[in-house]
Amino acid sequence: MISYIILENFKSFKKIKLDLRNANKMPKKIAFIYGENGSGKTNLVASIFFLRKTFETLAAQEKLKSFDESNLNDLIEGIDNNAKKNIYESIIKNTFKTLESLINDYKMIGSTQNMVIEIGFYLDNKEGIYTLKFDNEKIVSESLYFTINKRVGEIFSITKDSILLNDSIFIETKYKKELLEEIKKYWGKHSFMSIIFYEMNIKNNEYFNSNLNSNFISVISMLKKLTVLYKTKESREAIFSIPFKFLSNLESGIINT
Repeated sequence: MISYIILENFKSFKKIKLDLRNANKMPKKIAFIYGENGSGKTNLVASIFFLRKTFETLAAQEKLKSFDESNLNDLIEGIDNNAKKNIYESIIKNTFKTLESLINDYKMIGSTQNMVIEIGFYLDNKEGIYTLKFDNEKIVSESLYFTINKRVGEIFSITKDSILLNDSIFIETKYKKELLEEIKKYWGKHSFMSIIFYEMNIKNNEYFNSNLNSNFISVISMLKKLTVLYKTKESREAIFSIPFKFLSNLESGIINT
């Protein structure tokens, strides 16, 4: 459950903190955000959408390797070649987003400083913090604080100059060595979480359960389940990771009080 969001140089926000906790510093079960048009409500929602998209960049780029215009032939039969090319380029641009293109879409226009998104969360009665910092093209730092083996600490912290992966999150040291190699290969253009999410796509749950600490797996699962519906005047985009189909209609319904 998200407890707060801090944004710097994101969309229209130079720096803002949205605190979703009550007087006892516990995350609220439900919160409504209201304000005048142009006050930034949509950009707050955009920050969660952006975060979720950063988890998908490596998987998207790997999938792109096997995608070409022939994949569309059955769907766009009868359309002239110029239109086909435009459709293909649009799909590449919007479906297989690179991290650089995401940064370009969401970083405050004209800002020369790093864009920052920090998410505070509350999971299994424990507090955690996940932070990403970006320059104009790539990630410059990424970190996660949470509880492992009853102690709160730095689960991982990565910059271009250093990699810290807490030994406590690994059951088997062999997998730590594998991930270190993946980080050296991909990190910067992709986040560590994006690397982990891609690993989850190509390896089974049993592999992760036998190699990673259950608390770390819980954090990954929580982030993967973030659901967001992001609408602007130009477009409507959504990421659904919810257990019940009827909850996918987030725009209408009745809440019993």
